[in-house]
Amino acid sequence: DVVFSVEAGDFSAGKDPEPFFHTDLRFSGILWGNDGLAFAWASWWKTRRTVWYQFSPGDPSKAKEVLFDRNYEDVYSDPGYPVSRKNKQRRSVLATFEDDRYVLLEGEGYSPKGNHPFLDLFDLETRETKRLWQSKDPYYESISGLMCDGGGKDFTLDDISFLLSRESPSEPSQFSTVSWPGGFDAEPAEELLTDFPHPHPDLRDLQKKVLRYKRADGTDLTATLYTPPGYDAERDGPLPTLLWAYPREFKSKEAAGQVRKSSFTFSYIGGTSPLLFLANRFAILDGPTMPIIGEGDEEPNDTYVEQLVSSAEAAIDKVVELGVADRGGVAV
Repeated sequence: DVVFSVEAGDFSAGKDPEPFFHTDLRFSGILWGNDGLAFAWASWWKTRRTVWYQFSPGDPSKAKEVLFDRNYEDVYSDPGYPVSRKNKQRRSVLATFEDDRYVLLEGEGYSPKGNHPFLDLFDLETRETKRLWQSKDPYYESISGLMCDGGGKDFTLDDISFLLSRESPSEPSQFSTVSWPGGFDAEPAEELLTDFPHPHPDLRDLQKKVLRYKRADGTDLTATLYTPPGYDAERDGPLPTLLWAYPREFKSKEAAGQVRKSSFTFSYIGGTSPLLFLANRFAILDGPTMPIIGEGDEEPNDTYVEQLVSSAEAAIDKVVELGVADRGGVAV
């Protein structure tokens, strides 16, 4: 793809746009920084390849550089996404520090142990990262946005503060500000901003567990099992069970088996949520992974039905093994 640009006045005068960014892949987007620094992304669906470029918008003759070239299905290798800030025009632009040497990356922190969101300092000269902050068990914490760019004012690394969200299976998200007055090698300082009540206290003690199991072809699968407050499988026996799922395509068994959830998130229950059935003493198997894999030259849909059935069988086998469900008492 080729990206073209033209000044607004020149466009009104009939001047043709000129190319300023090229990629051999399909263009995905740009995050603007300043005349000397911007990031661009491009990808290719067939191979699940994504490339992250650094380039200079004000100097098209300067060659673009590749920062990351990876398979986007491999979430364990995800470096995160650059933090943006508001400029004086209230537009989101790339947040840079020390003459554009450093940027901040925030990511979901996927890992075999579950999601642990993070904040990294990335050196554009050395390509090295420094971990500034990461979510810690038994909570799910995430960075929600900069708090130090009000009015588009300039700020340094010493000034940065973020809005932090923290939740657990029994506690809804509460927000606080987090900063590093003692430097990034010291523990961050926090100031709590909210004290939201539990939105559905009758289900405060619902039980939640991330299950890990395999289907017949050896692919690793995960699901989140919810059971009613006070439920004990050994004492109470099997429950009517609702399996709530949707399949997804992958190009490799390894990527399909990666963990993409946390045991420590809060479960919000909306008007159409399957978790409402917990009030009627159902068990809910939420989001069991059902990967439809097409490796190499194979297409996922070549064996769609077989893989879908195998994934559903593996999920039901797991809850039956745990004593939570009867094989004939599961709705999909």
